[in-house]
Amino acid sequence: MKKIFILLSLLLVITLSSCQIFENMFNGGSSSPKTSEVPTTTPTDPKTSKEPEKSTSAPVTTTDVPATSTKQTPSTSVPTPTSSEIPTTSSVAHTHTFSSEWSHDENFHWHDATCSHDVKDSYEPHSFESSVTSDKITYTCTVCGYKTEYYNVINLNSLYAYNLFKETNVKWATLYEKLFAAANEFTLSTKNLGNDDVVMVGETPYYFCKEISYSELGLTNNEATSVWEAFYLENPQFYWLNSHYINNSTSVFLAVDDQFITSSARKILEASLTALVSDVTLALKDKTSELDKVVGLHDYILSHTEYAYKADGTTPEDESWAHSIVGFITRHKGVCESYAKTFIYLSRIFDINNIAVTGSSKNQNHMWNLAQVNNKWYHFDFTWDDNGTEDYGYNYFALNEEGFAVDHVTNTQNLGINYLYPLPAISTTSMELVKLYNDEVYLGMYDSFDSAFEVMSEENDYTIQTINYFARESSTSFDNRKYNLNNTNKLYHSLTILGMSHIFADETQTTYYTPTTINVNENVVLNSNLTLENVVLSTTTNTLKVKNSTLTLKGYVEVNVEILDEAGIIDNYSSIRVSYNKPVTISTMNNSFGRAYITSNANITNLNVEKNKIPVIYFGTANTTVNITNMNFFKNTTTNRVVLSVVSSTTGNILSIDNIVKAETGENNNFTFNVQIEDVANYPDVRINNRFDDIYVIYMIISTDPTAITATDFVSHKILKTARANKDKYLLYINSTTSSISKDKLTFDDDDYLVLNA
Repeated sequence: MKKIFILLSLLLVITLSSCQIFENMFNGGSSSPKTSEVPTTTPTDPKTSKEPEKSTSAPVTTTDVPATSTKQTPSTSVPTPTSSEIPTTSSVAHTHTFSSEWSHDENFHWHDATCSHDVKDSYEPHSFESSVTSDKITYTCTVCGYKTEYYNVINLNSLYAYNLFKETNVKWATLYEKLFAAANEFTLSTKNLGNDDVVMVGETPYYFCKEISYSELGLTNNEATSVWEAFYLENPQFYWLNSHYINNSTSVFLAVDDQFITSSARKILEASLTALVSDVTLALKDKTSELDKVVGLHDYILSHTEYAYKADGTTPEDESWAHSIVGFITRHKGVCESYAKTFIYLSRIFDINNIAVTGSSKNQNHMWNLAQVNNKWYHFDFTWDDNGTEDYGYNYFALNEEGFAVDHVTNTQNLGINYLYPLPAISTTSMELVKLYNDEVYLGMYDSFDSAFEVMSEENDYTIQTINYFARESSTSFDNRKYNLNNTNKLYHSLTILGMSHIFADETQTTYYTPTTINVNENVVLNSNLTLENVVLSTTTNTLKVKNSTLTLKGYVEVNVEILDEAGIIDNYSSIRVSYNKPVTISTMNNSFGRAYITSNANITNLNVEKNKIPVIYFGTANTTVNITNMNFFKNTTTNRVVLSVVSSTTGNILSIDNIVKAETGENNNFTFNVQIEDVANYPDVRINNRFDDIYVIYMIISTDPTAITATDFVSHKILKTARANKDKYLLYINSTTSSISKDKLTFDDDDYLVLNA
């Protein structure tokens, strides 16, 4: 046991609530480790730090005794020397003559040897020196020169921080290589740590597997700290690493968690890791693209783990297993650090660049990931995506900085003490993530509409579900994922595009969750039927031509694109509203349900109204004209009337209906015309040129505030332009009063408008 004081920097703290780690590491929460000399008194850990884990018994006292194992023959490609001169402290050097066969215990290898100065057979242990290349570690015997190679599960050159260090400071990279080699060597070894492998921090013992000098490389303690921090976060495969950084004025000690000081404990974890890799590889065997693999890893991790709480069910677990891949492997539980590190570890198997990011989210210290997909870096937060259901959330999947910053704060990244490294440039846009279905059969995840269109065929019906995030703050929504719709010659039988599914509106039609935005990037021609639900079509200059097909609108839809007609149909099934904010020219509009908010000019040849449905035309922009050639009402068997409702909040609007047609025969004898206004000045210019002659028209004027408007406000006001012969059929109500205005108060002016007399 080393009887020295070692400076302990608690830069990675695993006891903070929820994902509250790294509090000392960032935001000025920790002081720089002192490196000038070994302290003469025990350093005091920061108050927020976890008390170093202590063994429940005295440290293991057994030492690693080499065992004779089955002898093996070295590779023929590497000559086995027959002798070597070994310098000793005595004045006489002696020679060992080695046999050609050897055995090993995975720490050293052993030759039968004859000692020249003391003639007897013995085993002589030969220590290794290790060197690291991009994909393997080579161990070379210091005596005989024999080499053995181990290929790494993790390729060193795939590690972001290591490559950054190679480009910026070769000394940093060299220390990283030494840490990496020593950690791999210990992982592969059968060594049991004992008293000789303990350093003391005050009264607390820490096991370590390697002491590595940073001073020999010309590095300061602060520089060594930065390298170790990056190494620790970037290499979750070294599950046995203690989260405490231990150093003195010259060296770094690779500390080992107490539960992994024996080789048997590590072998169990290694076997579990091997099984995990096999299982994930099998689960993702059909995944070909990077996106497919990342989606597969996302779903695999979320389906095999859950957030780790203490026994009370609300306090996040602070045991070390919950903060590493150990929790995922052994208990299928963990906190944010476990989610992030598991994603890192499994990503490396599939050659996906992936790094840890620290910061805060939802008022908690937090860890998540940056991963590179299709040559772009995105934010991923698997912890907050885990909604506890089989339909895993993708709210925090492949987002840009703007979208992620809504409820995440990334720690400032810089080289130096208390920081990691500069982050890579993050994609300026979030991924246009969509799920594609053929009928109800899930076909996979795609990174854009265009990618999904490539797999469609004209004989099938498809659904594209856009991925958006919602309810991340109380009564607030963030529509950061912008999707792009381009013109395509690809034909399909029908396509449904589903926007955000959690849309609702209150009685004032105020929506709390913004629909998915789809940018119309060029003039688009619809040749096949398209259904849009809970989306906003957005463009500045482009048009949408509906050609021999039907555009069906459901939920909350805003049409911010000019619609051109070529034998097209718009079918409105919206239960909330559809807003047309650009000119609309269409052959047929079927009002099957809900409202049509018109804020721009519209020309509709046929407006067909289903049974029991009330079309609502809303004028939201001044000086807007809506022309309807034929308004076709179908028989209403419930109320014996058909209804048109007009809402106007601006001035100068014109509603012109050439012909009102009752499309079915029967005793459906009332046409109710509702106009909702807040001020008489907003009353639209209504022109009904022809109407069906066999029913009465009941005309109602309804104010938002019933006390604000009276009948006298409409004296001499142009109410309705219609046929003079039908004057006696009109009943006029103001604010739904029970007594009608007498017919003799209604007259026609010179322009054939019905007006109210004094």
